[in-house]
Amino acid sequence: MPGINGIETTKQVNKLIPETPIVGFSSGDNKEKFLEVGACGFIKKTEEVHLFFSVIEEQFSKQKIM
Repeated sequence: MPGINGIETTKQVNKLIPETPIVGFSSGDNKEKFLEVGACGFIKKTEEVHLFFSVIEEQFSKQKIM
């Protein structure tokens, strides 16, 4: 989102739709900050692509399907 970083976006989404799982995705070393503001996971942009899919798949498996 232009003009807003991922941590601020995470805060805002958690306020509006708290049941939405958010996985932080950043090139910085700010995993703890993402988790602190409500992200359920974090992936550093330099990680292997398989890790990205593993974390996303893990979050989807936690969701209840109606």
